[in-house]
Amino acid sequence: MIIAAYAGCGKTTFANKTWNSMDLVCVPYKYDVKSEPCSENTEGNKADYGYDMNPNWPRNYVSAVITAYHRYRYVVIPTIMPVLLELQRFRIPYILCYPERTLKEEYRQRFRERGNTAEFERIFVGGWDDYIDMFEADEYGKHVKLSSGEFLLDHKSEIEAFAKATECIQPLYTDDSVEEDIQRIFEETGVCIEEQMRQFFMYIAEHDDLVEKWIEEGMMSLEGYEMMRLMI
Repeated sequence: MIIAAYAGCGKTTFANKTWNSMDLVCVPYKYDVKSEPCSENTEGNKADYGYDMNPNWPRNYVSAVITAYHRYRYVVIPTIMPVLLELQRFRIPYILCYPERTLKEEYRQRFRERGNTAEFERIFVGGWDDYIDMFEADEYGKHVKLSSGEFLLDHKSEIEAFAKATECIQPLYTDDSVEEDIQRIFEETGVCIEEQMRQFFMYIAEHDDLVEKWIEEGMMSLEGYEMMRLMI
């Protein structure tokens, strides 16, 4: 499950205290940091906006998010609208976590206590109402709104319940003979093989005439089609 949480909501703590979770920091993807992308969990890394923009942004980050989605139970990311719109386009569910509108000053204090920069505060406090408006207008994601003193981890039970009711990811097992091709495809497209297969299954499920033709020609069984739909 992908969890898109606003700054100060406790993304790193949630990932550190939840099994098989990843806090996928966006800075190494958004900016040219002269190093390989990583998920270093430091506030300085998250708040450093002194780099040049990476020309591959946000496509490179979307690819990283989708790949992590297939390999971790929870992937925690920032609330970046272009990324969320891509997840919607790919029909990937996500949880949108953000604070109540009245908590602006509480979050300003959170940012200062954890050592974020003045530029970070200008963006995430200065644009507070615009961000909240944008989140409240989102009709796709599951909303988790934090009250005063709450963090993402306080809603773990709610998040787990939603993930169990929503998720449909199936692991894809391959043998060594195709690993080289899988890696080549990933390097060329930026999308992991699991997501390519999921998109392929979705395409088939939406084209009944193609499925009927394949069943008639013996290329797919009815049982295989039903199993495929369970994977979508």
